[in-house]
Amino acid sequence: MTKLRFALRAVHPRRLLLAGAAFLAVITPNTSAMAATQQICNPTLIGYNSTATSSYVAMVCSGTAYYAWTANAPTGCTAVSADAAKSWVSLAQSAVLSGKKVTLYFTPCGSSNWNYISEIDLDQ
Repeated sequence: MTKLRFALRAVHPRRLLLAGAAFLAVITPNTSAMAATQQICNPTLIGYNSTATSSYVAMVCSGTAYYAWTANAPTGCTAVSADAAKSWVSLAQSAVLSGKKVTLYFTPCGSSNWNYISEIDLDQ
């Protein structure tokens, strides 16, 4: 018990606060995905398009198109990181190759109500 007390006293209070905040960030659920609409489907088309004005991932599931922009998202939509887009494409391609379904979380955004992807899960 003495060693534990010493270890806690040796840690600066600011570091404890940062560690606590980091812990809460890890265990806090993703509220954007929770607020989004959920669609379970088999992807039939997955693509990445990069033009002079924008870059995005497009996916078709059950006849409906879903999008995630990595650059120059339409007004009202938020761009995702290129790494997130790559992992989503990889998950969707895995679903196509394995015959498994994905769960898409999306919200309509922009003036055209694009189906904006906020999260993708590969189902078993």
